[in-house]
Order: sequence, then structure tokens, then C-alpha cells
Amino acid sequence: MPLFDIKDYVKQEYQEIDPPPTKSPSYSTLFTIMLSLMVATTVTVLSLSSVKTSSIYSNLFAQQQQHNIAFTTKREGYQPLDFFLPDTSDLYQYNFLTTHAGIVEPHATMWVHLINDDPSTSSTYTICQTTSEPNCVSGDAATTPFTLACTPHEDQYTITITQNAQQSTGTLLCMYVRREFRTLTTADRDATIEAMWKLWELDEESGRHTYGENFHSYSYLLDFHYFNAAWIHSDHIHEGNGFLAQHVKMTNIFEVAMQAVDPSVTLPYWDYTIETADGIQVYESPLFTENTFGSLPLPNNMSWGWLYESNDLDDGKIPDGKWANFKIAANTKFDDLLYGYGYMRAPWNINPSTYITRYTATDKTFPTCKSHYDLLGYTDLADFLQEIPYAAHASTHGVIGGSFGCDILNGMREAGYINGVEGQLNICQNWIFYMKEFYRSDILLPQDKCTASTADSDDECVYVCNEDRTSTLLEMLQHSIMNSGMEAIPPYGEMPDEGWDAWTAFICGGDGSKIYAGDHLESASPADPSFWPIHPTLERVFQAKLMAGGFSTSSTWPTDPVNEYVCNKAVCYEEDEDAFGNWDTCCYGHYEDDQMLDAPNNDRYTYVGPTNKDVHDGTNPQNPEYSMKYIYDTFTWSHCIQEGYDFDALLEGQYRRK
Repeated sequence: MPLFDIKDYVKQEYQEIDPPPTKSPSYSTLFTIMLSLMVATTVTVLSLSSVKTSSIYSNLFAQQQQHNIAFTTKREGYQPLDFFLPDTSDLYQYNFLTTHAGIVEPHATMWVHLINDDPSTSSTYTICQTTSEPNCVSGDAATTPFTLACTPHEDQYTITITQNAQQSTGTLLCMYVRREFRTLTTADRDATIEAMWKLWELDEESGRHTYGENFHSYSYLLDFHYFNAAWIHSDHIHEGNGFLAQHVKMTNIFEVAMQAVDPSVTLPYWDYTIETADGIQVYESPLFTENTFGSLPLPNNMSWGWLYESNDLDDGKIPDGKWANFKIAANTKFDDLLYGYGYMRAPWNINPSTYITRYTATDKTFPTCKSHYDLLGYTDLADFLQEIPYAAHASTHGVIGGSFGCDILNGMREAGYINGVEGQLNICQNWIFYMKEFYRSDILLPQDKCTASTADSDDECVYVCNEDRTSTLLEMLQHSIMNSGMEAIPPYGEMPDEGWDAWTAFICGGDGSKIYAGDHLESASPADPSFWPIHPTLERVFQAKLMAGGFSTSSTWPTDPVNEYVCNKAVCYEEDEDAFGNWDTCCYGHYEDDQMLDAPNNDRYTYVGPTNKDVHDGTNPQNPEYSMKYIYDTFTWSHCIQEGYDFDALLEGQYRRK
């Protein structure tokens, strides 16, 4: 796999920054490594034989057990990883790990774990790096932990266990381990939150000066997400087959930036299906406390939600914790995407709040076990990629982001242009999605003249409609609402003409621009720190699918956007052409060989980083050239059993049929 250097993303922009101050040798060594977005390595890992995984493990443990010394490693505060235990599953395996006895997590306190240990017998260990000049550490297995400043997926070690004059040997590989957020020890959780916080606390220049070239502020990643998602012609990272790969790319840059601050941490994943399976209210999730990402604020009207009559717009700011009262970034870079009040928010969301906002949707839930179970049931890669952005993921953003201002629709309901309160709330909760579709259909644009200084005015920032597209606006409004599952507005033939005129006036220059989404629900979502643990959860599901043998029907990426699904809009409005058509830009980002738009250089005509294929190959646990610097801790969904979804049985059946 080609090596993608961080310079592919940074280029000339940061060359004038002073070098970071000198650090201790082990610390500086870690950060002189070239960073690739894929965190690929050119070092060759041990080649694997064609023997089945279970056979490899049987041979490994048989060799250890011939001296009655079976062992692996574990991080302090955690149990050893199942991959290295004698009764390990032959389903959930990283093939490149099968020749190793365990792993070493960089800069972490590690212990040797003796399997079937006799506490009355003393055991010692010696761990030496496999280089021409070995650097060794040793100690008593029961009392002496070890810590190594190793390079993930590159540094290997030979470990020797001595017990009663007998010895057993094996190899260890340096790797990070991503764990579910709520399983972190308190110390690791606090270290993770602190490392993440530095990405918000420090700007790009000061952060890179302090922590080196691998550091990036959160706004750097926000730029990537916004620049790739907010164009009128298409969304290059959502609503298409590239969704998973594109988010893995951004997530990996973010994680390495965290590790520039603290090389002992990894980005945890958040299995939000646990909340739904266990009946945990959204605002009771352990991710949202003062000690984590800050609490989820609640509306004063729990039935209707966030209303003008009962809440101020800024009530949705993060109320406590490190990110309390954190302000939204300004768009100072992308003039072609400068809308609303100049904040880094989607063009269709004219939210004037100066804060990162969460309008918590208390009447909605996170994705369910069923959504992930159904996803794992697909046998065609194209089906899997088409579905993964939606039921298995989308409501996570919707619950946290939510909507503000549903009572702005009261007049439309009272006039008979909305069918009842239920219809009003349904329209309001989906309003921001309707407006996004109108924006991408060249129907409306928000004012681009207003600034933050005009945010208190009710009339400065409104949607401006393309008068030539008014009839299309109404057709799309009717169609969108009908597709939401209910007749929230009277259908054609029942709505009087003045009703359609009222809807046009409401959207075009009226109060339609005053229903806002929280930042989690649009292209500004990476501004909220709770954004980042979401997408590793989906990568973990994808890895489980690949462990079970992948896609038996087809693993081919679609290439024809007209006759196959590549993205939601094979035909799009291209602003450069001022016309609708099947342009190359319509689905860019969602083909196998696509990269990302060059956000650091504000250039949507050049592309940077690895391709989607590189990501899929690099995160495949069955690939001997697996190139991520991390693995996931475990592949268990025991909480889903109580709901009738046995992931193990589903995947085991696929594995046996491969």
C-alpha cells in the first residue's frame, strides 16, 4: 500500500511554523515518524502461512504448553485480549496477529499475563526488540509491569518467560487498541478526554509548535468535513458508498492528533446500540457527563421540544465540562461557502447561536441492535455501503443535534396548512433535511451578506429562492413530507392555492429560515467532540463482517451512477455549469478510487489522501497487509441477545459458508 504522508494534506500552509521544543528521546522518536492518513507502514510484517487461524493458535499454544508456560500480555486495568487466549474464536481474528503471543500498546503500562498461572511459582520475563542491537526489559511477571515507547505496527519484540528453569518464547507486536468508551478505566478515560480537549484548546499553529507536525486542531478536521460536505453540487462524504471510508480517513487523522498530545491514548468507539438495548435515556448516556463530553441540555418543554416560547437559542450550548460554553468556529477560509452569519455551519442551517449547540431530541433514540444486525446480513458490498450511513448511524447525530423552533410553524398549522400537532412536529424534526434538498436542487440559498453582528435581527438572514424553481419547491416539499411516513400537510387538490402561496412565502424570505439544527446534525458536526467516537463503531462492524468472510454475493464497487447506486444524486446541479446533469462531481467521493477534496488548500478541484479502496483494504482483518495502527478490543454484542439479535450466530453462519 502506498504511503500517504501528512504533507499530502498540509503542503505549504504550515512550513513556517517553528519546530517543536526538544523532548525526551523516546517521546521525540515517536513523533518523527511520517504520518499517513491511513497510518500505513512500509515495514513488512511476518508472513502468514496458509494454515487456518485456529490451527496456528493451536500450534502456538502447544509450543508454549510443552513447558507448561502459556502467556500473553494485557494493559493495566484490562483483561487480556481474546485474540491471544487458548479458547479464542476462529471467527473474530486479525490474521496478521496469529503468529504473535500478544501485543504491546505504545507508552502504556503493560503486564505479562500467565495463562493457567500457579501463584506459588515465580516467573520472570525478558522482552527484547527484534533489532540488530536489542534493547531489553525484564522483571518478575507477577510484580513488574513494563512500558515501551514503540512504533505501532512496526516494532516487534521477542519475549522469553522463565519458570523453574524452563523457558517459553514468543513474539509481541506494537499496536494500539480501540476500546468501547464505557469500558475505559477512569485514568484512561480522563487521559483520553484531556488529549482530545487540547485539539479544541489550542489553535493549529500553537498546537503544532508544542506537539509537533502530527498535531491538528479540531478546526482543521472541521474544515475537511465541511469542505467535503457543503457544496451545492453534492456531498462527497455522506449519502453515498464512500461514507464509511471517508470517515475512517478523517477519524485516523484525528486519532493521531490526539496521540501527538498523549501517545498512550487511542480514540475509543461508542457502541450506541447499548443505550437502546438497555433502555438508557439519551441524556443519561455515559458519554454525556461533566467528566466526559459535557451533558446534553434538555428543553423546558419535554413534549414539544425546543421552542421560542420556552427556551433561548443559546440554551442548547454545552452546559458543563471542558467544552462548556465553547463557541462555534467562524468560516474564515472558504469564501465560496460563506453563508449564514459567517459561522462554520451548513449553508441550509442559518443558526445564529455563537455556541456549539445541542438541541437534544428527547423523543428519539440511538440506532438499535437490529440496525447493525441487518447491516451484517447483507451479502453484497454495494448494499452494505448504501445502507450503513442511515439506520445504523444517522439517528445518533439526530438525537444529539435536534431541532430548535418548532413553534415557528404554529401559524401554518392554525391556518390549516399542516395536519395537526403531530404533523407539525414531524415537519419540524425533518425541516433541516428538506432545506438541504432544496439547496442542492438550486431552489434556495441563504443570504450570504449577513454577519455575526446582525445575528440579533429577525430579518437579516433568510432563504432566498430561485423564482424559476418555485413549482419544483412545492413538489419537493409535498414529496418529502409524504415520504416521511405521514400526511403532515394536505395533499394536492385539498390544499387551497393560498396554502401553497403561504408555504412559498414561509420558505422564501419568511420564517422558514428560523428553524435551526444543532451542530451535530449537519456539516459542522465535528465541532462537537462527541462526533468522534461514533464512526469507529461502524468500522468495527465492517471489520466483523470481513472477519466472517466478507460479501459472498459481490464485493465489487458500483461504477455506473445512473444504473447502479453510487450516491443519492447521480444527476446534480453543478454551479460551474449552472445546469443540472450527470457531472463527474455529482458522486465524487463515493467511487472505489476516490480521495477527498483538498480542504487545507481550499481547492475543490484537487484531491488528497488515500483512496476508498486503500481504506477498505487497509482495515480488512483478513488482509496480511492490514495497515491501521490499531485493532478493536473485542467483537461482542451480548447486549443485543436480549433483543433477539445474535450477532455471533449470524456471522458464524457466514464464516462457515465462506
